Amino acid sequence: MQAMRRGIGTLLLNAVSALAKANGERSISLTTYGHLPWNRPFYERNGYTVVPETACGVEIARELEIQRRWLPRPDQRVAMSKSLGSA
Repeated sequence: MQAMRRGIGTLLLNAVSALAKANGERSISLTTYGHLPWNRPFYERNGYTVVPETACGVEIARELEIQRRWLPRPDQRVAMSKSLGSA
């Protein structure tokens, strides 16, 4: 909790996005809990949108499957993606 609201998460997301774009990626995806008041809104403020499970790539769909097997509140796991523009 000490790191919350200090900009560290945003810096990390920006660093990952820059690295992915530098490596030719056109988007970046993640999974999170959609029902918590700080998770999904945080990612949305940073340019991520929820991706319907039917539109997820194979890797993200598999990750959701694993997380839903082992994490609490499996029905609340969502995939999100951010476009990085042209590579």
